[in-house]
Amino acid sequence: MHFVNILSSRTPAELNGCQFLVYKSFGDVIGSYSKWLSSSKSNIKPLLLFCASGISKSISSNSCSVALRKLCEDASSFIHEPPILEILFWISEGMGEVNLRIEDEEEIISAITHALCSILDKELRKTSLARLLCSSYSAVEKIIDIDRDELLRQNSSAYAQALNIAVRGLHRMGALFSHLAMSITSGLIDDDTISVLFGIFWPLLEKLSQSSHMENTSLSTAACRSLSSAIHSCGQHFQILLPKILECLSTNFLLYQRHDCFLRTATRINLAVLHNPVFS
Repeated sequence: MHFVNILSSRTPAELNGCQFLVYKSFGDVIGSYSKWLSSSKSNIKPLLLFCASGISKSISSNSCSVALRKLCEDASSFIHEPPILEILFWISEGMGEVNLRIEDEEEIISAITHALCSILDKELRKTSLARLLCSSYSAVEKIIDIDRDELLRQNSSAYAQALNIAVRGLHRMGALFSHLAMSITSGLIDDDTISVLFGIFWPLLEKLSQSSHMENTSLSTAACRSLSSAIHSCGQHFQILLPKILECLSTNFLLYQRHDCFLRTATRINLAVLHNPVFS
């Protein structure tokens, strides 16, 4: 833990390539021995800060992402404390600043979602999950705003960057809902929380679906994937929006017929409806 404390106290700017190799090795060790390391409450904060620093560089991001997941799984009894929660939010809210692999971002969001689902206080759990979802919200919101900014749209480099950020944000949202589906099955998440989260997610996706950006294959695929994950976790909560969701998918399919993700998502939704007794 002595070396972890030293490394976790440094900012990413203070670290060089060789030190991130050390991060990678230590990340592997933390992941392997997380249950033992997290048994002491005093270790949790430096371990999380260590993972946060290691995640910021590609060479160590995967090992530190896995280590973070293991810590979130093994330290659930300490994770609800405000200082620890703030570190997790700091990690999630900072992902837009670094260019991680989508797989690593999904791993991180799944880890944090798991930790937040273990919060015993219902209201704190709900607001924490909403905050986590909103950490990706702005990434998608920015691409929608570009429709009102022709100059930015004409800047191909800036537009490509905004698209990439939005795609990553959608994947993170999808990862959150995918993990929620497992938590619902185990009884950790209540209906009110699901309703709040879907209420945040759908208006944003609806706006995005009405924009011309959906012609981009990566964006439309990510949007459909996140919608599928959200509906899978929300169950009957999307019932009232079902006609609007299907209309949205069919409209986009007619506009961009080479994007079969719209058709595939609509098919999944129809199958979910057919197999859900709530709709029968």
